[in-house]
Amino acid sequence: MSEEKLRQTQVIAPNGVGAIFDISGQSFVVEGTDAWFPGKSRRVAIASPRLSRALRTRTFYAPPVGNPDHQFTDPSKGPSLPVVRFPTWLFCGSCRQMVQWTRGKESANPDAICPACRHTKKKKLQLVPMRWVQICASGHLGDVDWAWYAHSSTAADCRKRDGLKFIQSKAGGAGLSSVEIRCSYCVSARSLADINDRRLSAKIGLHCTGRQPWEGWDKEISATCTSEAIVVQRRASNVYYPDVHSAIEVPFVASAKSEEDLAVLKHAFFKSVVDAIELGNEAEARRMCGMLEPLMHRPAAELFAIAVAETGSNVDSPELLSEIPETVNEIAESEWAAFSSSTSFDDPDFRTRIESFENVVQGPATAALASLVPRITLAGALREVRAFTGFRRVTPGGESDFVRADGRRLSDKPKPTWLPAIETRGEGIFLSLDQAALSKWETNQQVVDRVAILRDRAPQSFMWSRLEKHTGTAVSPRYVLLHTLAHLLIRRLAFESGYGATSLRERVFARTNPTGVPQFGGLLIYTAAGDAEGTLGGLVRQGQPHRLASTLLGAIDDAAWCSADPLCSEQESVSLDGLNLASCHACTLVSETSCENGNYLLDRALIVGTPDVPGFFRSVLDAAAAAAAREE
Repeated sequence: MSEEKLRQTQVIAPNGVGAIFDISGQSFVVEGTDAWFPGKSRRVAIASPRLSRALRTRTFYAPPVGNPDHQFTDPSKGPSLPVVRFPTWLFCGSCRQMVQWTRGKESANPDAICPACRHTKKKKLQLVPMRWVQICASGHLGDVDWAWYAHSSTAADCRKRDGLKFIQSKAGGAGLSSVEIRCSYCVSARSLADINDRRLSAKIGLHCTGRQPWEGWDKEISATCTSEAIVVQRRASNVYYPDVHSAIEVPFVASAKSEEDLAVLKHAFFKSVVDAIELGNEAEARRMCGMLEPLMHRPAAELFAIAVAETGSNVDSPELLSEIPETVNEIAESEWAAFSSSTSFDDPDFRTRIESFENVVQGPATAALASLVPRITLAGALREVRAFTGFRRVTPGGESDFVRADGRRLSDKPKPTWLPAIETRGEGIFLSLDQAALSKWETNQQVVDRVAILRDRAPQSFMWSRLEKHTGTAVSPRYVLLHTLAHLLIRRLAFESGYGATSLRERVFARTNPTGVPQFGGLLIYTAAGDAEGTLGGLVRQGQPHRLASTLLGAIDDAAWCSADPLCSEQESVSLDGLNLASCHACTLVSETSCENGNYLLDRALIVGTPDVPGFFRSVLDAAAAAAAREE
């Protein structure tokens, strides 16, 4: 193929390893990370100590950036991103001939021009990828065996693969029943009427061969997969569920520590352990931790991990990584501690300024708002690292079905020592709600009963394994409230900050702990892009209290009415598995790139209330309405 381009950020998501993506009418799949850096290709390392510890990996590397003379399909020519053409079955829009592509054909015909029309006077058309592919729950991806499909409705012995055509049947019509795969040799044919039937594989004997497109063009698979083969459209949402984790790089001094950990750090003898690690003397630090174990009544491994976390060391030892208790879920605790810190930071990767609504001209609505949102933190500089760990197909949950970034199963050896990641910079607005008011509101029985609808449905959903990373062990009223408010703010800020809605992202701090008790109570709206757009300054400017007050009031007012009301406000089962309540595209949904959990767990009724359920910001709307009435 001729040179095409992808942005580095797209290689993490949505076009990561194993994803099907289209460029200029052609369709490709990115190969596993083992093929990214052939020979001694230059690698760009990305540092993120906190995230590397949480993901138990030594380091991160940015996706390779190709040179102008490189072609995607020949990794030996340079460090460009290696991809393979997929699906390999293509058809001509003119003569309707189907062709199964190979490496040899790619070398001779890189633009995939129809071989049958290429040497005729007809218009030379580029071959079009077939719309359907085959997936299975074990993460495999392959072509539909169209030769088998075409002959499946007859008893013909013909299984030829070079005479297939993708044509309109004689019966005509506009549906899939009017399109068929026909063999030119034996005239066997089968329409696509039941191509979307989940039972198709069992009907005609299609099997998953265990093939992965990035494993090579004509590689034979020794073990046949026993999972059910499912035929889907190649752009269907269940073809690819990437697993992406991110961390905002905050100063380690702001990390959340338990009282027990702080007591350890204050101990007079423990400073020697920290000093030893900072000097690179791991053996001496371990020896001292062993000596301190009976004195501090903590295991030596825990003491050593506390010391490593305090120094901020990016440890390379896999053994040491397994001892450090920080997890992906605990990254949010560190970020919360930094944004809610009583002091500002002036770090190149994390520059913040604390603001409030106290100095804003106080109207009744603004005063009510200030009592509920006492804290604003403006982040003029943020650095976020996003890492891709792997993917799943068919459903987004289940470790046994997870495919790693290198294209292998989770249990395969050896384990990868690095993960692909991108580094992005931007700015953000952090809001913290009044904790006393929030705690009082979320214990109201009407609020509890309404959120119980989502809390009970979520664990039964196929999305729960992904949602739980953000909500904690249970869906709490404060999470749904803050998540909905974040969406309303994104929609408002898109008009006022200079950024498009797709450039804004959310981070909701409202997890429940393992016992189900809600923690934190804030949100971050930020932009993080791999180029200059991430730092235009418009978001921080809009976060200045006098501007932000107007934006917040507008967002709350937006929640009071939707163009789809009363249908939207009265519905209690929206989206897949009923994981939204009063929410729709007209009022709260945002782009998939902006939302951390796929536009689930939204309910604007918690913002403004209903006749039965008190809204957290109801007092703000009432104050605004009363002020407007007095002016009249």
